[in-house]
Amino acid sequence: MDRKKISQKLRLIYLLKILYEETDDSHSLTRSQIYKKYEKIGLDAPDRDTFADDIKQLLLLGKDIVVEKVGRDNHYHIGEHDFELPELKLIIDSVQSSRFLSESKSQKLIDRLEKYTSIFEAEKLNRQVYVKDRIKTDNNKSYYAVDVINEAINKDCKISFRYFEYIVKRVYDENGNVNILKDKVCRHDKKTYIVNPWTLISNNQNYYLVGHEEGVGIKHFRVDRMTEVSLVDEPVVKDAFTNMKISDYAEKRFEMFDGEEKDVVLKFKDNMYAILDDRFGRKLDVEIIDDEYLKTMVRVCVSDHFVCWILSLGDDIEISEPQDVRDEVKKLLEHRMERYK
Repeated sequence: MDRKKISQKLRLIYLLKILYEETDDSHSLTRSQIYKKYEKIGLDAPDRDTFADDIKQLLLLGKDIVVEKVGRDNHYHIGEHDFELPELKLIIDSVQSSRFLSESKSQKLIDRLEKYTSIFEAEKLNRQVYVKDRIKTDNNKSYYAVDVINEAINKDCKISFRYFEYIVKRVYDENGNVNILKDKVCRHDKKTYIVNPWTLISNNQNYYLVGHEEGVGIKHFRVDRMTEVSLVDEPVVKDAFTNMKISDYAEKRFEMFDGEEKDVVLKFKDNMYAILDDRFGRKLDVEIIDDEYLKTMVRVCVSDHFVCWILSLGDDIEISEPQDVRDEVKKLLEHRMERYK
């Protein structure tokens, strides 16, 4: 095949690629600099008039190419990329903070997003990426489960899945010493859930499926806790969601409150671990107090909402330290007693 014909077909594509990757409002290229890049990839450089026509064709396609006269040379750069830098920062922040995405998947998405701007802007973004050591799911399949759920919602069909959680077990050695073993188990003896999917909601860096389970009612499931997700060839029962609004459901069930950040020690029975793991992640350092209780320290913003959340879990968990937080619990309870007496 004739090499010049190949160059002619690919030249516009590579010209646009070079401009998108290597120019922005602060970085431009001259025609001679672009020709040197053509040479590196084995493309023939056109004459001056043909190059000018190439730029014209890209402009006619709606590409934002800025041409500036500096001295005797024209300088070319992309005026506006597909995403502005603040937009990419916003998207990347959501990706890196999302618990729903695994560490590896988050990094792959961020690498792809950085290609929507110049290499110089991407370098600025990369300096602000902190994925490692964040609380992340270890379920790499959860990303693809979203595709199945969306397909089911669009096709108005049910889905099936199993739902797992992390638990702790006390393991005794031959000398009677006890250690903590963290394990991953599917709920209800590996029960297969059959659910009418309604919507997906993102909240507090997690992703939730809201659906209706027949005989149980409306429930929400964390997508990163779902496994073996597949379509069920049965139509959904839409009556369960009559007169319901997604915004109302999300607002009533997911709330965030700020407060003073403190280290809080929680004393709890073994059965509470799954709830704490769900809220704070698997890196909790759990210690044994006695045959009945464990303890862990969490860094939280102490607020009435946090205190009420602990109280809502019942008698199997309590705030044991620091004392000033325990005093806040007492004040809150006294205030509520006064209100409801």
